[in-house]
Amino acid sequence: MRHRMPPGQVRSTPGDPAAAASAAPRPGGPAAPRPGHRYDVEGLRAVAILLVAGFHVWGDGRVSGGVDVFLLISGFFVGGGLLRRVGGGQPFAFGAYVAKLGRRLVPPLLLALAAVVVGTWLWLPRSEWSDVSGGVLASATYVENWRMALAGQAYAAADPMSSPVQHIWSLSVQGQLFVALPLLLLAIRFVLRRAGLAAEAARRGLIAAVAVLAVASFVWAIIGVQVNQNVAYFDTGARAWEYLAGTLVAAAASSVRLPRVAAVALGWVGLAMILATGLAVDARATFPGPAALLPIGGAVLVIVAGLGAAAPRDHGVGRVLGWRPLAVAGGYAYEFYLWHWVVLVLALAATGRETFGWLAGSVVLVVSGGAAWLARRVTDAAVAGRSSQAVRGGGARRFVLVACLAVVLAVPSGWLSYRAASPWTGGGDLDASSHPGALSLMDPDRWPDASGQPYVPDLADAKSDWPLVGREECDTTGVLETDVRLCVLGDPAGAITVALVGGSHAVTFAEPLDAVALENGVRIEGYFKQGCPLARWGDGPFDEQTQTCADWNESVLQHVADLGVAGVITTGTRSGFELEDWDDGDYLPGPYADAWVWLGDRGIGVAAIRDNPWFPSDPLPCVDREGPTSDDCAVERRAALGENPLAAALAGEGFAAIDLSDVLCEEEVCRPVVGNVLAYIDDNHLTATFARTLAPALARELAEVSWWP
Repeated sequence: MRHRMPPGQVRSTPGDPAAAASAAPRPGGPAAPRPGHRYDVEGLRAVAILLVAGFHVWGDGRVSGGVDVFLLISGFFVGGGLLRRVGGGQPFAFGAYVAKLGRRLVPPLLLALAAVVVGTWLWLPRSEWSDVSGGVLASATYVENWRMALAGQAYAAADPMSSPVQHIWSLSVQGQLFVALPLLLLAIRFVLRRAGLAAEAARRGLIAAVAVLAVASFVWAIIGVQVNQNVAYFDTGARAWEYLAGTLVAAAASSVRLPRVAAVALGWVGLAMILATGLAVDARATFPGPAALLPIGGAVLVIVAGLGAAAPRDHGVGRVLGWRPLAVAGGYAYEFYLWHWVVLVLALAATGRETFGWLAGSVVLVVSGGAAWLARRVTDAAVAGRSSQAVRGGGARRFVLVACLAVVLAVPSGWLSYRAASPWTGGGDLDASSHPGALSLMDPDRWPDASGQPYVPDLADAKSDWPLVGREECDTTGVLETDVRLCVLGDPAGAITVALVGGSHAVTFAEPLDAVALENGVRIEGYFKQGCPLARWGDGPFDEQTQTCADWNESVLQHVADLGVAGVITTGTRSGFELEDWDDGDYLPGPYADAWVWLGDRGIGVAAIRDNPWFPSDPLPCVDREGPTSDDCAVERRAALGENPLAAALAGEGFAAIDLSDVLCEEEVCRPVVGNVLAYIDDNHLTATFARTLAPALARELAEVSWWP
């Protein structure tokens, strides 16, 4: 994140938030203006969705701010209508309201999710099927934002391995707000009435309560961005202020009347703020905090400008945004948002490309527009009433929706149930004669590569084949946590104690080290923190993740020094693929060596293991498409691993450089399948099954370390 956000658009008529048809003028007929209708806001929807889609296709992971604008617009129309109705003391049938929402929002969602299920089966590797299945079910039940937040996913650019449903996190946020706000308003109205307030006082009390909720949400967003921005990005509570801001603008609309000149000026300023968001701020690292005030404030100015002098939308920005084609496009914003990301990700996966240029990207957007138009045709007829015109063709389209519902619920559920009933359990007792893994490179005469048999684990099992899975005592410290957690490996009563310290790449070597240490009577104390290699970072200022990593490292270093371990084992290099304009293999970061010097000064030995080679992109789709032995799936060894940077890293008896490259790569290339064993989970992490086959090679290297028994 990997990301995103859309319009969960319902009809923009304030009193009817979930009408089956868009409020935008329909193509093919005159755009007869209706009193009070905001065609300029329909046009603003179109601008926002084009920003979202354009940045998704060509923005390299930057955030446009369009989804924030959608939230505000939804709050203005839907939340504003709710506030007027509940605040005015009118009867409110919550069940009927939810039913209207369902008729408008759910059918297009089902069509898109059914296409995701089919497209995943056709074009995505089996390694992704379980994740997409979980995403489809979470999207269908409007909890995708929380699934992504709890999984620690972050906003990221589109690529062939992006989930084709991750953009629906934002629809989940809107769906939750659509249901939560009326319940809150009804509860607050009940309390105010029981308190004996007059009707007007109760109305003002409701508005004040919404303002308090908006402020509380904004404060929560500020805190969330500081504590864990990846979670805050998807947090409904941290996003609610954007929706409630639109609700408050609607509440104040009747009292806002700007002079014509001021309305024109504010409208253009507001549109400029929205257009500038994607370039002016790094939204993926700062939203939904104060930086989101840029697009939200801009949308408020555009809406308020339309409340100005007489015929306010006949001039200025309202005249541009109310242009008929733009307003019509805004009416399809919900469907277009649903489809553009699905089409983009599946097209990338089908073609094997990392990105699209202007021509191919434009084709993606045109196809998405056609899918949005077709989806509207199907769903409008399927959910229409019982008039003779609506009945014609409606039955077949209802059948399509029912079939989509069955596909969306049954296929992902069936796949996940199948995977749960038959998990990969063969990694601990591989038959080396058929699946030698690293042994095939360590001793090819004794362990020839039996590639004629199916490799293990299967692609469907790769994403769950992490080292130390199932060992609850080996819990890794989280990205933004600093607590020191202990994982005991090897012989718990060993004669000497050695520490294994670092992030996920240090964890890679935990299982083969566990086997080697058990044979040699060594107690291994593992200290692991997600995304945090052993290093001394010096003085800041740092971002929060680096600061927590630096603090954790200092705590662990002091702990192992006080413990008096014989030595520390850690990863010693990083791949140059993570750097721009780097084509010279891996490298040794200076902070790594600084930590080793600190340990050496205290008489503690260090064994630095050269990191496993990284791939420039996830090789699993290639393995699925081309087969495990295809040269197309390999990376040149000199690109992944150049000259060994550990060869002259440090001098001293206590320092040892361990290089396993010759059992990870062939002489010229590194492959994702080695010795008939799938070696990679993704582009840089080894499977636990393959890592276990490194034990003999690791034992051979450790035998040369002075402080190892």
